[in-house]
Amino acid sequence: MSGPRSALRAPWIGSLPDEWGTAQLRRVATFHRGADDKDVRVDAGGYPVYGAGGELRRASGYLHEGPSVLFGRKGTLDRPILVRGRFWALDTMFYTVLGP
Repeated sequence: MSGPRSALRAPWIGSLPDEWGTAQLRRVATFHRGADDKDVRVDAGGYPVYGAGGELRRASGYLHEGPSVLFGRKGTLDRPILVRGRFWALDTMFYTVLGP
């Protein structure tokens, strides 16, 4: 990278703050596919199950714990969902795991 960080631009949002840097996405997070929840569905309690429209139901188990960004596989890529804690993502979703 050459020049001051304030020279970095992201066309869709404009200039980035001076304290921000840039990195290849693969060095920041990995993407994982969600899974069918039919064997872990519960009526109450449990963990949130996310689909493209947000939380849909609850599950007795979880696929990931921690902060994550969820993306729908089709038609909803522009509507990511930020989640924290334990969750289940449906097989119509991708979720991120921080770190390479």
